[in-house]
Amino acid sequence: MRRRYPIPNPRGKGYIVRWRTTEGHHRQRTFVRRRDAEDFVNELGYNRRRDASYDPARGRILLAEYWPRFLAGLESRDGAPPAPSTLDLYRMHARLWVVEGVRLPEESRLGPRRLCDLTPEHIRAWRAAMREAGAGEATVNACTRLLKAVLNRAVADGRIFRSPAQGIRNPAVDPDGGMRVLEPEQVRALAEAHPPRDRALVFLLAYRGLRIGEAAALKVGDLDLMRGTVRIDESRSDTYGIGPTKTRRTRTVTLPPFLRDLLAEHVARYSDPRDPEAFVFTSPQGGPFSPRNYRRRAFARAVRSAGLDPALTVHDLRDTAATLAFKGGATVREVQTMLGHGDPAVTLRRYAGVLDSMRQETDSRLDAMFRAAAERGTVVPMERRA
Repeated sequence: MRRRYPIPNPRGKGYIVRWRTTEGHHRQRTFVRRRDAEDFVNELGYNRRRDASYDPARGRILLAEYWPRFLAGLESRDGAPPAPSTLDLYRMHARLWVVEGVRLPEESRLGPRRLCDLTPEHIRAWRAAMREAGAGEATVNACTRLLKAVLNRAVADGRIFRSPAQGIRNPAVDPDGGMRVLEPEQVRALAEAHPPRDRALVFLLAYRGLRIGEAAALKVGDLDLMRGTVRIDESRSDTYGIGPTKTRRTRTVTLPPFLRDLLAEHVARYSDPRDPEAFVFTSPQGGPFSPRNYRRRAFARAVRSAGLDPALTVHDLRDTAATLAFKGGATVREVQTMLGHGDPAVTLRRYAGVLDSMRQETDSRLDAMFRAAAERGTVVPMERRA
């Protein structure tokens, strides 16, 4: 990219910067202040030194026009296309808040702005407008992460020099995330409030942390009750049917003895233990298990019957499983594998509050170990090193 210094605008006030892109195209841009023009020249020079393909003219595209191109090139961490449910979530955020912003006043919408014109002030005002419109902090954070991904892609595509959202930080949230965790007695009460055919499902969700879609896709061949394991490699969605799991990975989870017995009894009664392709969990009519219908048909009713928090959701059983596993002595790595998190940092962030609350129990056990050793009064001399 050939750099040009600013020259006075012969047609009026201001300064012009002319340059040639790496593709050989001539470009120019006018600035009111010489300082702004020189800063722009410095940006062009820095970009040239790092051998990038930044072209300011390509940043004049509207965010709303760039959005479909971002979606078309979107990939998950492993390079595969994202799950359809993930794309649906992004489209919903874009329509409501990020691009179209149908719930925001027109002056706060980002879609009609050009990429090169977006500033940190615009983004901070946009976040404030979301809160005023009634968006929760989790929604504001999720939409900000999506906008950052779009702008980072624009930087990689050479449309803008740097992301205006680079310095925007989401506020710290409660490590527990407001999650609702059941005690073992509450898990049993919830299971007993279900119809008999759904009780093994409740125990599986509350003690092993499967996602409801993963449980709905389980087949008899995925269960190895002799070794006490279950293989999780698929997930069922009411909209998209059976597909890969959320992380597109297969994991094997161990089953405690009581859960093996419950699943063996369930399969013998409600499925076909001789058919490895038979689904473990089915609807009351014997057809495919519907996660959406289960939430409406059985779970909400059982929560009320058991006298639990009406805000309890099926996903809260996943948090219950992680908490009970930690209290049972599981490591972060074991809980990460059980839940299917791709990164142990996700597990640590989500359950930091649980781990912090267990420090006192750990200190109590260490204190008991020390006092027991002191009561025995046996001193073992240390070996001297040569």
